[in-house]
Amino acid sequence: MDKILEAYLEDFAVDFKLNIEKREPLFEHFVNYCSIAPELVDPLNLPDVHVAGGGDTGIDGLAIIVNDHLVVSPDQLDDVSRLRGRLEVAFIFTQAKTGEKFNAADITNFLFGVRNFFKATGVPENDAIMRRRLLMEQIYKKSLSFRRNPDLRLFYATTGEWTSDSHVRARIEDELKQIRALNLFSNVEFNPLDASGIKARYKNLKRRLVQEIEFERHSTLPRINHVSVAYIGTLPAREYLKLITAPDGRLNKAVFYENIRDFQGDTPVNAEIRDTLVNPDSQSLLPILNNGVTIVARSIEPTGDRFRLTDYQVVNGCQTSHALFFARDQLTTPVHLPVKIIATEDSDVTARIIRATNRQTEIKPEAFVALSPFHKELEDLYASNPQGEGYPLYYERRSRQYDGTSVRSHQVVTVAAQVASFTAVFLEEPHSCHRYYGELIGAYSSRLFREDHRVLPYFLSSYILYRLEGLFRNNIAPAYLRPFKYHIAMVARIVAGGAPPPLSSKKMDIYCDKILQTLEVDASSIALLESAWEKVKAQLLKLGAPSDAVEAPRVRSFTQALLGA
Repeated sequence: MDKILEAYLEDFAVDFKLNIEKREPLFEHFVNYCSIAPELVDPLNLPDVHVAGGGDTGIDGLAIIVNDHLVVSPDQLDDVSRLRGRLEVAFIFTQAKTGEKFNAADITNFLFGVRNFFKATGVPENDAIMRRRLLMEQIYKKSLSFRRNPDLRLFYATTGEWTSDSHVRARIEDELKQIRALNLFSNVEFNPLDASGIKARYKNLKRRLVQEIEFERHSTLPRINHVSVAYIGTLPAREYLKLITAPDGRLNKAVFYENIRDFQGDTPVNAEIRDTLVNPDSQSLLPILNNGVTIVARSIEPTGDRFRLTDYQVVNGCQTSHALFFARDQLTTPVHLPVKIIATEDSDVTARIIRATNRQTEIKPEAFVALSPFHKELEDLYASNPQGEGYPLYYERRSRQYDGTSVRSHQVVTVAAQVASFTAVFLEEPHSCHRYYGELIGAYSSRLFREDHRVLPYFLSSYILYRLEGLFRNNIAPAYLRPFKYHIAMVARIVAGGAPPPLSSKKMDIYCDKILQTLEVDASSIALLESAWEKVKAQLLKLGAPSDAVEAPRVRSFTQALLGA
């Protein structure tokens, strides 16, 4: 491994608090991150895609992506399916080798494992792959909703150099023909990742969102409080596409993280935008037929008509952006798009912009939940380090707000993570936490982020999960219990604190402080969490369920049995 790749790997290990000494699993996680994270709207949780171990059939990473979201359970599949009328599906498989050679036999074994996943041949496989196979079968049962057949993307990585050896390529093509013959995919890609390719992908993931555009037709808006500068005008489509296209030529999902509305697929409105763009006679009408897009950036540096945007997000215009990207090769006439570009570092101003610019069409109220004042108070609490200085966490109210700072990925608590941890630990509904977080917000809207709630229990729920995740990463907690992590966190809170006072009571802060004091010390924290997972293990045995039960984490009866134990 060359020195630059070594440095990237060490940076990754620190970022996600992984053991630098265990090189093979670390490199597997690293390759999974570089291969899968660019495909997602949401941040990647590494354990959700890691399947390596005994019976992995030559596969280290496996991601099932539906409508831009990683799906790991049938409940999440149902939730994400409801968000959009049509399904866009991608399967991503990875294999990572710390050696330098692209060995034909190893690659063939990997591709055979992929084929076996879709057409079982009786080869033994581990539980992680089995669970994802069941999920895959459910997806294909929904094939009538496919926008097109799923994509299949395969990544085989080594630390050496890909030379496109003819013998190796012939073996690969032979295996790919057999995979394509399954007739399950619209596109099959094999991507050899060598040291240079891995470094390029990691660098793109780590770099701040920075792009330069030519913005000739613009006007500067009058001075606005808490806004550095704001412009309105029309932007050539070719310039706007620079803002939403990733270095590998795909749509850059990261720029839509702040957009509260997912791409809705083949809706009548999107069909109209598409028809406008694919028809040469109507392409030029886009500026008068479309409301345009709103972009919020941390900073804008103009030099004449050249504008440099840093840490920008498309907060409104997701549908238009997708339609424009999909039709980019059919734009035969000059096409312009109405845009507003705003520079501000004030998260409250950003929240008001998102709320205002997304009122033109119906959006469920829960989509705006993260914009409420409660989340500002929660962000301030996290910043105060209530658990002490040893393991600080930070609440990410606005996407990528900690880019360019010393804050590491493992310290960041997203809105989605906060919803899941609080739902499990204090609402005592851990069996629901495998659902898509947007559905959780809707289902528990009357019990989440209430203005009369104390904020400390929200932090405590995240901190318990953070401490538990550390024990899983370091192989202290049994790996097979990871699907029960929300149950373990709930039980840990009950073991340490007993019955809680009302969430609106000042006594709740005293209750949480007592548990935090236990968690602050490594020895007492481990003892508490171990006692919690032992209770989960005992309940599994009492129910007669296998220790790796697939259904138990998602059924209410198991939670009730734990609470009654």
